Amino acid sequence: MRRLSFALFFLFVSPLYSQKLSEDVQNAAKIIEQDLADLRAAPSDLAIPSRWPLPHSLEAVEDILEDPSSGARKISAWTDKIAQKESPADLFLTAENILGGSAPNLQYPDENDPVETLMGAIREAYLHLTVSYRELSEKERYNALRVHDFPAPQDPKDSPRYPAFKRKAFKGLLRFNQKELMAAAEILMRTLEKEMPKLKSLKPRKRSTPYGNILIGGKGDDVYVSSDLANACLLIDLGGNNRYEGAVAGAKEGEIKIAIDFGENVTVVSTEPLSAGAGAFGIGLFYMQNSSGTKNISTPSYSQGFGLCGVGALFSRGKGIFRASRYVQGTGGFGAGIFSNVNGAESEYTADLYGQGVGFTRGIGIFRHSGSSATLKGGLTDPDPRESLGTTSLCQGVGYGPRAFAGGGVGLCVLRGNAISVESSYFAQGAGYWHALGAFQLEGNGNHLKARRYDQGSGVHSALGAFFLKGNDNSLVNWGVGPAFGWDRSIGWAFMFGDRNSAKTDWGAANAALNGSRSFLYFKGDDNFFELPGLGGGGYTRDIADYGAARIEGKNTVLKSPYFADEKNVSDSVYTSPWGKITFKDVTLSSITFLPKSDWTRLPQAPYTEREKTDFEQEIKSSKIVSKEDRVENLLAIASAFSTDKINPRQALAELILRPAEELPLLLRLMDPQDFDGFIQVRSVLSVLGTEQEKAFDLEFAAAKDPERSSLLLGQLQFMRAGYALPKLLKAVKSPEWRIQAQIIRSLGVMLSRDKGNEAGKMHMLENLKIYLSSSVPEPAQTEELTRELATVSFFQAGSILSLCWNKNNEEKMEFFSNVPNELSGNIESEKVKNLLEFVRRKRETALENITLEISASKKYEEEARSNLKTILSDPKIRKELVPSVLFALGHIGNVADAPLIEPFLHDSSATLKEAAAAALGRMNAGTQTLNAARNFTSPEQLNSLETALKDPNSNVRKMAVSAVSTVRYPLGKQHEELVARLKKEAGSEQDSSVKLQIRFLYGQ
Repeated sequence: MRRLSFALFFLFVSPLYSQKLSEDVQNAAKIIEQDLADLRAAPSDLAIPSRWPLPHSLEAVEDILEDPSSGARKISAWTDKIAQKESPADLFLTAENILGGSAPNLQYPDENDPVETLMGAIREAYLHLTVSYRELSEKERYNALRVHDFPAPQDPKDSPRYPAFKRKAFKGLLRFNQKELMAAAEILMRTLEKEMPKLKSLKPRKRSTPYGNILIGGKGDDVYVSSDLANACLLIDLGGNNRYEGAVAGAKEGEIKIAIDFGENVTVVSTEPLSAGAGAFGIGLFYMQNSSGTKNISTPSYSQGFGLCGVGALFSRGKGIFRASRYVQGTGGFGAGIFSNVNGAESEYTADLYGQGVGFTRGIGIFRHSGSSATLKGGLTDPDPRESLGTTSLCQGVGYGPRAFAGGGVGLCVLRGNAISVESSYFAQGAGYWHALGAFQLEGNGNHLKARRYDQGSGVHSALGAFFLKGNDNSLVNWGVGPAFGWDRSIGWAFMFGDRNSAKTDWGAANAALNGSRSFLYFKGDDNFFELPGLGGGGYTRDIADYGAARIEGKNTVLKSPYFADEKNVSDSVYTSPWGKITFKDVTLSSITFLPKSDWTRLPQAPYTEREKTDFEQEIKSSKIVSKEDRVENLLAIASAFSTDKINPRQALAELILRPAEELPLLLRLMDPQDFDGFIQVRSVLSVLGTEQEKAFDLEFAAAKDPERSSLLLGQLQFMRAGYALPKLLKAVKSPEWRIQAQIIRSLGVMLSRDKGNEAGKMHMLENLKIYLSSSVPEPAQTEELTRELATVSFFQAGSILSLCWNKNNEEKMEFFSNVPNELSGNIESEKVKNLLEFVRRKRETALENITLEISASKKYEEEARSNLKTILSDPKIRKELVPSVLFALGHIGNVADAPLIEPFLHDSSATLKEAAAAALGRMNAGTQTLNAARNFTSPEQLNSLETALKDPNSNVRKMAVSAVSTVRYPLGKQHEELVARLKKEAGSEQDSSVKLQIRFLYGQ
């Protein structure tokens, strides 16, 4: 009993740390930066710049993508400010500064009567508010609402699901003046903060003004109904137990609604959108100032601190029960949504989707809570199409951008307290998607966090995700992708400080993967337990380095590692690969942590959401009776739908494949850089059609005016016939637009690639396909090898190669399509590759003739391509961004005569160029062979450099060589197995304990 009492005292009384969490983060970030130096990366090598200018991008986000080394410091400084600033006005100013700074020379009224002062602020704010949207037409304002799912009138021909509508909506918003909106809200909040102490002395009264009614209630129990609330621009209730039946502080276009309640028990029950502090082209502010009693707030979507082209804020004190649906509890787009509850012990928060700190395009969403024994549930109702146990959440510190159409926003969830339970699923607890930033911070003891995927410091698709935790006896559980995961040009941070904490994930923790991503994890404290598979993972995918750096420090801290029975007090580092590093200090490595198995039972999900109620089957039928322009657009929108319906979108894609030739230009016209999902569908169709696309391509490329669209179309050429595509690429290779030039250069490398490695090059596969077709009865080994090669590249690549064999009729197209993977950007399964190989053999002689012509055409232009590439590389004025692309292309073409031109870049000051040069030389088996190129080795003789490094007297070189062994891939699989077996066998005689640890950690013993 004494032990239990002590534990309860610890949970609820133990003070938080005196040092700011941001100071801990800053110190940790400096240490991580030093670890990166061992991976040959300086801070300047970590940049992830935007490929093309992106509409509505936020400077705060883009600055960190350009300088990731500053990211953790900047983000934690914001979250610390939010945690420490109790004042609503200061909280708003922090949000305003993140979005781009406050407006100068604002006028703040000052009258003797506080009500008159507040009305003066409303008058002044109204001028700024109306200026913010005055350049938008009524239809453009409606479009801005509809593109964010908000109910508004719309043209029957428009659908928010269609790319054309989204482009139109975001284009119109380029004229939205966000600074004026934020200035209006700043005037109101600063004035409210100054006048708030004077308001309790007011007497009840009511009067009308040009901006709405002033309504001041007394200290008794009051009930406000919809008619009271609809016309109230300023509502002040002086006390009692109060009830609001309707949209309190819900501001529509041009409205300013302020409600201030000093009562103890406050109830809000509303079925109307825009309630409890919400604004859409308006400003709605709801203050509940009394810490006593309970606040029971139940509202639908677009409420409780929601701002869309507006500002919405809910500021509460004390225990509360807050329930809302979607776009709630601190959600903002093109504005700010703020939800704050301080001293909220035992509070409960529930949001169905998009809540608890979510920032959409050019918006900021802040959710702040302080107080122990609270419960947060966010995003646990909408089935996620990716797998049955997940729900789509976007809750609890998420920044989201509509991929390719526009940049995203900043979502921050900041919590303080003990024994808090936080639960969510997909995209949560510090996650960013598409040029957006999501951050989650928790300070306290005995808290429990649970999420499923893309969580706890995960960035996805050019985005930023950050997770900060400080305290003792906390537990966090995730299923996959997180904590600290960077996926596709993204960055994930996870920093935790404290004792007796635990963190568990089933897969994909602390890893960087694809297109130059970064992952940074730092956990410090004693007696902690961690299960983090994938920890410190980095790599070199698509010829660019992904850096992962992780550090775990703390006495009696246990990390699960499968090859250790119990290795105590490890203070050393291991390289997970030449691009990944883990550093341990006083850590025990053990195959057992005794952490309980995670419970991933199916959540009680709603069967369908509003977006799932679309009758796709009926839409497909309707597409047959509309114009061909609308038909193609409609089918593409259905095929692109992110839906639990797995049948009809696939049927829509089949319908697109079967469109007659005269409709193909319409489909190519929809191949838009701003519609990424549609782009995937169009490319899939083209991979089935083969040479049929050429005439349509000529028409559309000639009509393309936008450089980014031209680049997208030129990128499609790599999947087309060599005799058609290569002359076009070579003609455009000297484009004055360097981004287009980079795309062309890489396309040349892809088309002429002779790579024999794990992902075989196009020329290599064509030559193997020719051998396969040349025989009436192909050798089984040849069939297996060709199957393997086609199954390791994307469907776009494999499908486009097989579509060169002969043009298909509609029946054949559908048979071909039946073997296309469900994940269109993924690989074709081996069994389905075999089906397709049997398919092309039906017209073996025709296929053989066409593949032979394809190889001949490729060889015809190879020398011209190499000459162009070498000329570009030799130009002293070459843009540094082009150099990796040229090295990539020359490496893939694989002519050893080009090695002397590449080798000097091994010594460049830029890690990006050094890595690209090493990969190119490794791929072509020429020049100096370095350890970081081992993944590109295809010849046993190339392993000599690795063998030499494994015997190097410098232990750090041997450690790096041991990690490089893990990257050796096909066709050196046998040699890889032999190397690993030898390392394990010889580990016992290895004199250096650090090298021995490296071997055991990666391979066992």
